[in-house]
Amino acid sequence: MKRLALLGIVAAAPAAAVPARGEGLTLTGETGVGRSPQALALKPMSVAVAADYVASEDIFLPLRAEFGLIEGLEVGINYWFMDTTDNATQWGLNAKYVLPAELLEIVENLSLAGGIRYQSQSHDGGYDATYTNVYLVATYVLEQRITVTPSLGFTYEIQGIDKDESGVRIFGSLLANVMPNLAIGAEFILANEDLDGDDADSSLWFGARFSPKDNLTLQAGVLNNANVGGNDTADYCLHLGAQYSFSIAR
Repeated sequence: MKRLALLGIVAAAPAAAVPARGEGLTLTGETGVGRSPQALALKPMSVAVAADYVASEDIFLPLRAEFGLIEGLEVGINYWFMDTTDNATQWGLNAKYVLPAELLEIVENLSLAGGIRYQSQSHDGGYDATYTNVYLVATYVLEQRITVTPSLGFTYEIQGIDKDESGVRIFGSLLANVMPNLAIGAEFILANEDLDGDDADSSLWFGARFSPKDNLTLQAGVLNNANVGGNDTADYCLHLGAQYSFSIAR
């Protein structure tokens, strides 16, 4: 059975990190693209809150808040409601640390980060599950006529359902700032049969983010894996999202 926590729900938009238009909050909260993190973090003493609506056969409403504590360290919480056959809710915690830039001076504009996520799901039918994963990710910022930000990484995931399953996923993303307030991009997360079941599709996303103000970003795009089930998964569906960020420093 395909895990709900990797369903097609995309994060909202860029927050207060660098580069300014290259990153947003993932479904589980951390700075990233759609469902995968980047080696970037919120500025210290800053907050980003986000919400999305995914228009598939089922409805998914994720809500997230992320906090930048010190340079390179962010922590977050998330809660989302899933209007499915057996209505479900989920809450989660996450943390990520980006290595100091001086440790990577050999390769300019390269960042490395490690993080951890924990998610717990409850279903009306009595079905409960937990998902824990740790990840490593590298992000490179290429600044030419436009800023292009590729990322590549992997996660090691443990699913606590009827019996524990574990496995590795590889993910990657690419964002391009085609205009000062507009970014377009794409993302993939490879499926793992041990975690997702036979014939499961890999997760894909592509879309655009527009920031009418420095602390507000709107997003629209298409994504797959928005429903539960291997070959019955909807090919693609529309999502809409928004994010607001602010500083709490005095």
